[in-house]
Amino acid sequence: MLLPTAHRVITMFFKIPNKKNPKSDPLRQSSSEARIRNPKWGLPSTTFKTKFSAILNRTKSGAGFTLLEIIVVFSVIAIVATVGVAAFVNYSKTQSLQTSYLDLKSTLATAKSYSLSQIKPAECATFTLIGYEVSLDIFDNKYSLVAKCQGFDKTLKTSSFPANVGFNSSLTTSEAFLFPVLSKTMTGGTITVQQGLRPVCPQDCKIITIDDLGGIR
Repeated sequence: MLLPTAHRVITMFFKIPNKKNPKSDPLRQSSSEARIRNPKWGLPSTTFKTKFSAILNRTKSGAGFTLLEIIVVFSVIAIVATVGVAAFVNYSKTQSLQTSYLDLKSTLATAKSYSLSQIKPAECATFTLIGYEVSLDIFDNKYSLVAKCQGFDKTLKTSSFPANVGFNSSLTTSEAFLFPVLSKTMTGGTITVQQGLRPVCPQDCKIITIDDLGGIR
């Protein structure tokens, strides 16, 4: 009675392999069994089976989103999309106004530069150069860079505003601004470019001021 008891105690503490059942010896296990049973190689087989069974049971039970959850998700998506589209449209309009304003201002600066340098177009070779003018077509929302020669005008460039941008006739003081060649002064004024048919200035308007000395700001 003492020997078997002692044998069981020693086996419990020191884990002596059972020679009668070689499969219980971890050293004699095959590599595939060791990978499954040894935690260093991954999850134990029992844990994997338990989790896999839980997934299968969830799938078979038909668990999913409720109608209320789907409605809430689609409502949030609709709100975000609406806000995003409105912001994009507003940004696009603002950029159109800014681009039109800068292009017109650049044309005025070109007219001033040509006038100071007294550049004469080939068509004005036999005529006296008076200056360069930026003429505005307020109703068609166009403007042109014109070389003014004595008895002859030469249009160098014509530009148009986008569909949502135009001149504000009540806040534009003149339809033509001439930068003369032989004079350091000119008749100044203001040009107002607006966005939309009913703008709220100043956020929907851009104002260009030309002083009597030809300064543009």
